[in-house]
Amino acid sequence: MPAAARQGRATQQPVKFGLPRRARAFLGYDFAKFFLRTLQVRRKKFGFVSLQNCPGKWQVNSLTDPNMISGAIAGFIVLAFLFALLWKLSDSILLPEILPNVNLPEMFGLECERLEWKSPDGAGLRGWWIPAKSRTMSDRTIVCCHGWGTNSGDILPNTWFLALEGFNLFYFDFRGCGDSQRHGYSTLGFHEMQDLASALDFLKKTKPQFCRKLGVYGLSMGGVTVLSAAAHSEKAKVDAVAAEAPFISFSEVIRRYIKFHYGAPKLPFVHLYLAMLYLRTGWLDHESVSPRRTAGRFSAPHLFLIYGDQDYLAFPSDGNEII
Repeated sequence: MPAAARQGRATQQPVKFGLPRRARAFLGYDFAKFFLRTLQVRRKKFGFVSLQNCPGKWQVNSLTDPNMISGAIAGFIVLAFLFALLWKLSDSILLPEILPNVNLPEMFGLECERLEWKSPDGAGLRGWWIPAKSRTMSDRTIVCCHGWGTNSGDILPNTWFLALEGFNLFYFDFRGCGDSQRHGYSTLGFHEMQDLASALDFLKKTKPQFCRKLGVYGLSMGGVTVLSAAAHSEKAKVDAVAAEAPFISFSEVIRRYIKFHYGAPKLPFVHLYLAMLYLRTGWLDHESVSPRRTAGRFSAPHLFLIYGDQDYLAFPSDGNEII
C-alpha cells in the first residue's frame, strides 16, 4: 500500500455524533453501544477492550475511559430511579388501601349472616348472606361484587332494596378488600375471578336450596369478573348477569388511569407501567378475563350492561364493543 494511503488511513477519524461525548455518556448512548459492539470484539488486552476504528460509528477505547465509567454510573442511576418510581406507582394498583365496611346490612334493617371461606389458592374471603324479606323462602339469589379498592359496603346502598323484591343477596369482599384478607396482589380481574368462582361454589354447597335461580351483579372490576363468569356459565351456572361500568380490557383501563391521574403519554410511560405490573404479578395473562377477550363466549341467558357518560375508566363505547 502506498505510504500516502497508509498515512491517510492512519489519520482517518470516526464521524462524530452531534452531542458532546460527556452528554452522550450521561444519556447512556456510549454505555448501550459498548455492550452491543462487544459482540464484535477483535482483540482483547489485559484489563480493557480495544476495537478498531469504524468510520460513522462510535469508538470505545477502554473500560477505564472516565467518560465510559461516568456514563455507566449515570445510566445505572437513571435506570434504578425509573425502576423504583414505576415500582412505587404500581403499588396504587396492586396494593390498594384496605377500606373497612362502613355501610352494614343492619343499617338498612336487613338480617345478615356473616360467612367465611377460602379460595382455591388460600385467600381468606368473607361475605354477607342476606335472606329475602318475603313471606316465603326465595330460591332466587343475586351475588353482588364490588369494584377495585372498595368493598361490599360501597355497593350496598344501591342494591339492598333487591331484598325487598324477593331476592336473597350474597355480598363478599375480594381479596385485600373490606373484611377479606390480603393475599397477594389486586389484579383487576384475574385473581378476583377466582374469588368469585369460589364464592359461587361455596354458596351452592352451603345453601343449594336458595340457588335454583342465580344471578350476579358487579360494579367496575366486579363487572369484569361477572362478565367472565358469564363466559364460563357452563361451570358457574349463572342464569343472569348485570354489569355496571365494566372496563373493556386490562391494558386499556391502565392507559386511561394513567392519563387521568398523571397525564402521562402512552409512549413510553404506559408501556413501562404495564411491564412493571406484569413483572410484579408473575406475567399473568390479565387479558384472559377482559371483556374484550371473553365477550365472544358469553352464554348466560340474560345480560344487562350499565354505563355512564361521565366515567373516565369505562366508556359507553366499551359496552358497544362487548355486545
